[in-house]
Amino acid sequence: MRNLFSVLCCVCAIPFLFCSCFDTEIKSISLSESNLEITVGDTMDITVSVEPSDAEIKKITWLTSDNNVVTVKDGTIKGKAAGNAVITAETENGLKKSCNITVKDKEITAVVLSDTSTSVKEGSKIQLTVKIQPPDAPNSEMRWTSDDESIAQVNSDGFVTGVKEGTTKIICKAANGVKASCSVTVKSIKPISATVPSTEPVHKVNPSEPSADSSKTSSSDYMFPNSSLVKLNENQVSRLSSEEAQAAINEIFARNGYVFKNKDLQSYYESKPWYTPNSNFNDSQLNEVENYNIGLFSKYR
Repeated sequence: MRNLFSVLCCVCAIPFLFCSCFDTEIKSISLSESNLEITVGDTMDITVSVEPSDAEIKKITWLTSDNNVVTVKDGTIKGKAAGNAVITAETENGLKKSCNITVKDKEITAVVLSDTSTSVKEGSKIQLTVKIQPPDAPNSEMRWTSDDESIAQVNSDGFVTGVKEGTTKIICKAANGVKASCSVTVKSIKPISATVPSTEPVHKVNPSEPSADSSKTSSSDYMFPNSSLVKLNENQVSRLSSEEAQAAINEIFARNGYVFKNKDLQSYYESKPWYTPNSNFNDSQLNEVENYNIGLFSKYR
């Protein structure tokens, strides 16, 4: 009886031993992709298929030819930098299959300029700045152009120079064709006369007079010490007489070395330690603040 039991146990174990010794072996493998193109930062999954289909996949080892370009883990690849690499899957019994990966830089999808419309004076410059979407896309090939360079010109850094009065478009274009534009109006500079009536003496402002803006009078006899640096307001100049207003204009021109035709006026400014004659003076030397203040003073001449 005891022998019969032993025989039965051996017979029952035979199927299990047979199955474990004869698992279906993988004969070939294939990948879901053989050539793949992705963008820096993107991820994608690659799957493995085996033949015969009922073969058991116990372990797949994934390798990349260049971790700097693309990484892989359990079939999930990620683009790291522009370039080419090969991803390989390998089974336990040594079967291999590869996929060629091309990683491309991110492309610019939108270009946004700091202004959609602006203005600049003849001979002056302004700068337009650009932002791109996505922000980490390479933008080294941005190209700046002007629709009409006889009105305004632009350099590779977005600096726009006013050439002559008129309006034109400044365009910023990415290498892939995405672009944005800004309408630029160039304004002419109107020259302002610096002469005074020849029969009138130069008005020297007394600091006690309210019209002289005594808080800004300096020891060097400036009427308005900051008139070349700060835009004045109506409250500061509204009580000027016509002669005072003209003298304030003359002071701005004198700061830039203007040589006056009136001898008394020229002699007066030559007595100032800050005056340096400039026989080559022209109106383009006046800055935006000076032109603004000259216009303000002119209302009271």
